[in-house]
Amino acid sequence: MSGSDAKPRSEEPRPLAVGAKEAARMLGVSPRTLWTLTNAGEIPVARIGTNGRSLRYRVVDLEAFLEAGLRRTAR
Repeated sequence: MSGSDAKPRSEEPRPLAVGAKEAARMLGVSPRTLWTLTNAGEIPVARIGTNGRSLRYRVVDLEAFLEAGLRRTAR
């Protein structure tokens, strides 16, 4: 197999949702700030599991939150 026949290595698939620590990292805020935003209803969260203690943030919601902030500051 020659070098030109090799398929490019695919990137890791992008997750649909992430935990609180990763969501805070992606937004560049502390986990406490993320929790404050979540409690204020600014960022939606999914509660997973029988007791609902496992939180997951959809990546598209995090991106939408950032986009909305960019639009507010661009005015």
